[in-house]
Amino acid sequence: RSVLGAETAALFLVETGRRALRLSASSGADAPTGELIVEIGQGLVGRVAATRRGVALSDPPTEPTISPGTASLVVAPLGAEGQLVGVLQLGTSRERAFGDNDLRLPQVVADRAGVHDDSIHHMVGQAKKRALAGRQIAIGALA
Repeated sequence: RSVLGAETAALFLVETGRRALRLSASSGADAPTGELIVEIGQGLVGRVAATRRGVALSDPPTEPTISPGTASLVVAPLGAEGQLVGVLQLGTSRERAFGDNDLRLPQVVADRAGVHDDSIHHMVGQAKKRALAGRQIAIGALA
């Protein structure tokens, strides 16, 4: 989150055995929360997953995955070894021009870290355990 100057971050991971993504972690005061499941191909997050092409938007659409008051948004696919693993969404409440490098950064981090489905699920599980222990979820390292 901090690397790209985003105020909110949401990590959606591919659901094993389904053509859907589940909100697995979020950070920021107005970040999406709760039990959010997005079908691949539906909505902004689902379209990014389907096409595996990131988008940067000013004045994003209103939908459940996007925090109210979001002025600028970058949504990037995460993949490893040629497979879609998830989608990372970063938002700001003030208009910001996200560029091509902002779209590439999440994917580069995932590739360099050798991230794959099991390791992301493990990291998210550990972050949730820390949050339950009173610590803040830290997905900023992925953002």
